[in-house]
Amino acid sequence: MKVGLGMVLGIVGGLLTLIGAVLPWATVSGGTLTSPLVFTGYGVGFGGVLVLVFGVLGLICVAIPKKVTAILALIWGILALLFALLTVVGLAAIAQSAGGSGVSVTTEYGVYVSLVFSLVLIIGAALAYREARKAAPSMASPMSPPPIQ
Repeated sequence: MKVGLGMVLGIVGGLLTLIGAVLPWATVSGGTLTSPLVFTGYGVGFGGVLVLVFGVLGLICVAIPKKVTAILALIWGILALLFALLTVVGLAAIAQSAGGSGVSVTTEYGVYVSLVFSLVLIIGAALAYREARKAAPSMASPMSPPPIQ
């Protein structure tokens, strides 16, 4: 099995998407809170959990050197990116609605790690698709007659 640039990029992108999903994604402070609350990717809601799940699926699929799994890794990477973006938009909406009450919602670095490396997963999956070997030619069935000379 030959390990190409696409597979390496996809594996690195998938692993760091997973790491980004467990890093801090949001900090809530102010209002009646005595200390800031920090939420990780899987603690902010379904968006972070789905980024984690799709990152795992993309990582698994990009590590298998077949065209079908490279396409699946591309799909999982796109879904991880979309749910990370939706979480950023959701956090911005929460910050906007809670802004007048003295509560501050800050987006943390884990969101950005997940966004950037889900893009790396997508690029790696696309390159892995290009690098995937073509299917081996099928062998003759064992019951076929010998070739005629």
